[in-house]
Amino acid sequence: KHAIVAVYRLIWLVVVLAMTGCSDYGSPTPPASSAGSAHQRLALLGIDERNVLRIREDARHNRLWVLTLDQVRVFDVATKRTKLIREMALPNWSVAQFDDACIPDLALDPSGSAFISNNVQTRLWQIDADSFETRELEIVLQGKEQWDVGFGPLAFAADGVLYAVTSVLGSVWK
Repeated sequence: KHAIVAVYRLIWLVVVLAMTGCSDYGSPTPPASSAGSAHQRLALLGIDERNVLRIREDARHNRLWVLTLDQVRVFDVATKRTKLIREMALPNWSVAQFDDACIPDLALDPSGSAFISNNVQTRLWQIDADSFETRELEIVLQGKEQWDVGFGPLAFAADGVLYAVTSVLGSVWK
């Protein structure tokens, strides 16, 4: 029974990571519920989409999260008139563009808090959904730190565990 559960989780993880995989640099990953309108939404919000790395929608809290090269913006999308709630710069934030690396990602946990990866350093940032308090989390990649630089795609499993794919080698970390 445990082996079946382990195989099921592995298959689920591969599917999720394939769906959240690396996209072209500067091309936003549209929210699933409004994939056709991502570009229109950015234009309406006055955001230059060339600077956008990721877009995530939190339907439960009626929020749109936009990760750009410079900052994170959170919008209230509860009404027709989208309203900026918060803009946050990430401390020690940097982004690298190189051919074989994934761009940083933004994933929302079940509570609506954001986790942001860094493709240059083994760090994540956590932004609380309620207070917007930002915490920088340094991750130690035991045994492989000399071979990888940071994280790209992020995904939460159904049990709340966060998985991250390293930005260069594609190793999966839990």
